[in-house]
Amino acid sequence: MNNRLDDLEAAIITMRSGLLSAQAEIDRLRSLFEAAYLAGFMASGEGWNGEHPFQDRGLDPSDDDYWRERRDVDLARLVNPPKDQETA
Repeated sequence: MNNRLDDLEAAIITMRSGLLSAQAEIDRLRSLFEAAYLAGFMASGEGWNGEHPFQDRGLDPSDDDYWRERRDVDLARLVNPPKDQETA
């Protein structure tokens, strides 16, 4: 019986370690996507046709609540596109 409990405990530890590694990778990828989104936004004349010149004013778009909300919605669509926008 002890061997089964030891095996179960080892399996749980391995599973937990795998989940922590997976979460770390998800966090790393999210940071990369957010950096890429910001770079694209800044390179596009700051998205709103220069109406909000963040760079000229020394501002960071990611400090803007609306900007972060739009970024998160856009990134979510990349990961989980609506059914009518999925590609084959």
